[in-house]
Amino acid sequence: MPRAFIDGDRVRITGVRNFTYRTCNDFKVRYEDREVSLSHLTGLDFFVSYWSEGPVGHTFLSFIFDDAPPLSTSIETWPEVGEGFDPIASLFKQFELIYVVTSVTSWACAPTTATRQCTCIGSIHRSAMCVGC
Repeated sequence: MPRAFIDGDRVRITGVRNFTYRTCNDFKVRYEDREVSLSHLTGLDFFVSYWSEGPVGHTFLSFIFDDAPPLSTSIETWPEVGEGFDPIASLFKQFELIYVVTSVTSWACAPTTATRQCTCIGSIHRSAMCVGC
């Protein structure tokens, strides 16, 4: 689980996921600590990853710094053991939530071609685009 420790302008985040994907089922698990300065925040990207056609997608915020690699954050539902996932029920607070903090490459470079995902990116410092569609 990620944890954030704030000391003035500095934020230290532990448990940042930084996986390296070779295929959907072949990846290296790695967690690391990161430290950033809020005064060096220069941009914010908004990503939506669609698993299939339709209006439901997974959203991410990516924080861009001028002195550190970007950090991405998402909020995910985690059904309990034996509990099936239901996208409609998840909209009505039926599942526990977890914050995931990752390197951008840990999720954006996951094999979207194999899973047929479409990722759309909106940015405050560049025009919107879609990849993997």
